[in-house]
Amino acid sequence: MLREKAPLKRGIIGPREISEYDEMFLSLVFERGGFYNAHGHLDRAGTLKDVYLKHINTTPLAASLHSLPVKQNLVGDLHNGIAYTEEDLRERMARVIERLISYGTTGLATCIDVSPDIREDGLLAWRIAREIKEIFADRIAIRLGPHPIFGFKDGTGRWDVYQEAAKTSDFLTCLPEKDLYFDESVRDSKVGFRKHIRMVFDLACELGKEVHLHLDQLNDPAEKGTKTLIEGLRWLNQPAISEHSGPAVWAIHMLSPAAYSEKDFAEVVDGLLEHNIGVIVCATAGLSNRQPRPINAPTHNSITRVLELIKCKVPILFGTDNICDFFVPQANGDMLEELKVAGLSIRFP
Repeated sequence: MLREKAPLKRGIIGPREISEYDEMFLSLVFERGGFYNAHGHLDRAGTLKDVYLKHINTTPLAASLHSLPVKQNLVGDLHNGIAYTEEDLRERMARVIERLISYGTTGLATCIDVSPDIREDGLLAWRIAREIKEIFADRIAIRLGPHPIFGFKDGTGRWDVYQEAAKTSDFLTCLPEKDLYFDESVRDSKVGFRKHIRMVFDLACELGKEVHLHLDQLNDPAEKGTKTLIEGLRWLNQPAISEHSGPAVWAIHMLSPAAYSEKDFAEVVDGLLEHNIGVIVCATAGLSNRQPRPINAPTHNSITRVLELIKCKVPILFGTDNICDFFVPQANGDMLEELKVAGLSIRFP
């Protein structure tokens, strides 16, 4: 028998009282100066309305059902629509920042797409993000990193656009999986996973800036991105940053090592410690990943092994990643919610 409910009325949801847990958590956060959101994609935030992909006869919610590689390719269609006009970028980014501030966020590190398919020679979103950073500077500290969403394929001009944005960036980001190929016959002008990393590290050393690498996003034990980074740092220089505390290199996500054997995971942890690599955890985005059933791995949730990393003294930061877009439609950018999801995922209060 159905329980009785009051008639649904417009405006039924009023001001929400916070729970005892939220009150305890928020009091600790505010004692420490507010939330720091270590990873986002501000230029794509708030693009869930149908109009943003209407020009390709689909909707962002429909697109959200696709795999991560397909979504990454669909970003090109987002760039070619109204989402990447000056008016829309400015209004959306300002609106999302206001919302983050209302959640108690006082610091944000965000990637911004830079690519030749975007207006103003690939730098429209970058220019507006820099303006937004200044407008809100007295309320939230925003750090910007150029994001090569399609990699650095030869002959595309993507590296040139990236280098230009890097000059005025706070940190650099990379997505080496977009340049991955396994055989020369199917290379298709991709520069390769390792060269992608090397290009960004060489530039970071020249400019003296942090590097944030998207790695091991698929929660697949066959994925070895973080291991490849660790191997590379045995011969690659790390950026030397004056008056900088903490790691100069951060691995974002690092989901797949959670699917490794204990021996392989321990080797990754040893490498992180050896090279002082930090890890940025985005719990909601991690849990939103597809989980192919044929893959065999130790039982685990699709999230970085946070507790083990903390126990081993690997530096950890948390971020929301995507906010209300076709990558993670449900994510609203609230770090309280993000950390609660993380706590539930790793069974830690």
